[in-house]
Amino acid sequence: MSERELNRIEIPSDVARGRMSAVATASVMRLSPRQILRLVKTFQADGPAAIPHKARRRTSNNRIDPAVPEFALTLIRERYAVFGRRFAAEKLAENHSLRASRKSLCKWMQEAGIWLSCKQRRTFHHAGSARQSP
Repeated sequence: MSERELNRIEIPSDVARGRMSAVATASVMRLSPRQILRLVKTFQADGPAAIPHKARRRTSNNRIDPAVPEFALTLIRERYAVFGRRFAAEKLAENHSLRASRKSLCKWMQEAGIWLSCKQRRTFHHAGSARQSP
């Protein structure tokens, strides 16, 4: 547990013992009194295991299946290699029903080395190298 969570264990135990009120605890923890009472109730039922968030160490529900970027990059390499990220995203959605945000598509294309940002594409010309002396 983190230090913050260890501090969160002490305060509900004080409320459960009657040392602090729920309103005073709410102002200290920056939560509502109702949330404090719910926290104390779960703390009394489950002990210190009630303090950490229940979704810890779980994968996100909004994660993208790893096959989707691979499929998108394959299509981009085969058909849309010269397109920019916005037009490629439109064509993938229109022709292949593959909906991905431009930012995600840009990130995938950059990681695969297909697309470079303007800053990365910039080439510098030296003033002395362009002119030849007679």
